[in-house]
Amino acid sequence: MYWTKIMTNFGFKIKQTGVRKPYNKFVTRALLIPLAEELGLIEKTDNKIKLTQQAKELPYLKKKEYDVIRTRPKDPLIYAAVCSILLEEEATVITPWIDHTTAQNLTKGITTGLNKYTKLKHLKIITREPRRKDMKKALKTLLSLKDYIEVEAKVAQHRPLHAKTTIGTNTAIITSANLIHTSLWRNFELGILFHQTPPQLKQLTEEEWNLAQPYTLN
Repeated sequence: MYWTKIMTNFGFKIKQTGVRKPYNKFVTRALLIPLAEELGLIEKTDNKIKLTQQAKELPYLKKKEYDVIRTRPKDPLIYAAVCSILLEEEATVITPWIDHTTAQNLTKGITTGLNKYTKLKHLKIITREPRRKDMKKALKTLLSLKDYIEVEAKVAQHRPLHAKTTIGTNTAIITSANLIHTSLWRNFELGILFHQTPPQLKQLTEEEWNLAQPYTLN
């Protein structure tokens, strides 16, 4: 129920009624099984799931530095990774586009989790100059987090901005997906999830942040 509640707060549609196990059928089917397949830990044969040889040897393997994950219809693994990074103390999000729905889900997940499951204290956002009404609403929603944590938004100097990454205190993801519903829930997108943020990636992100211009609400 612990992770189920967290995911629900971030916008995952999970039925709470009758859930008696840590992971209900939705979580298992939509997230855990696809992720285990992606990592090569399980394989399906005649609608049966069994561990691969790699999974059986897992305790003896060196911890992986990164995983390649994907998002496809009804399997929002990249969004789940972004949400998990936002549970850390500090996070920097670089995205050309973000829609209001996604901003609302992220804001709700963060505010609901304060003093519970998230340690987030400082959120930095780098994006392109918002011209669409929906994106302005999205940034306004995210900046409303200033009532709870330190949050800042900047406009990237390099235009057009195309980079998409979320950097946390410990982990990070580089992905093809924008923070919009279509990319996160419908498209086929790829991402590299780093279990330890590479120093070079953190340095580049800090450089872009220093070059970007502060964004102010109109």
